[in-house]
Amino acid sequence: MNEPTTPLPRVTVPVKCIVAFPIEAPEFRALLIRQGCTLEEKPDCCLIHCPAGTTRTEVYPRTLCERYWVRFPSGLLIKESFDTQRRRSVLFFTPEPLA
Repeated sequence: MNEPTTPLPRVTVPVKCIVAFPIEAPEFRALLIRQGCTLEEKPDCCLIHCPAGTTRTEVYPRTLCERYWVRFPSGLLIKESFDTQRRRSVLFFTPEPLA
């Protein structure tokens, strides 16, 4: 199979809600709330309602899971890994700013 000659476009779209696995780290939960998110805890997931201006950009190449950079209006950047089979996301963040 031939490699594409041009890179895939990086499409950035607004994001309103992320369906994630339950968030166990209280520090991460507090960080999301400080960003203006509303967390709705369910038995098997956490609905993260994001503030207006939050965007998602897919990371290529794709793997078994879809990967995204999620940017909040404050500039905070977190990584999202979306499990396409279980229809849930795992979120990752670093306390250090990313360049």
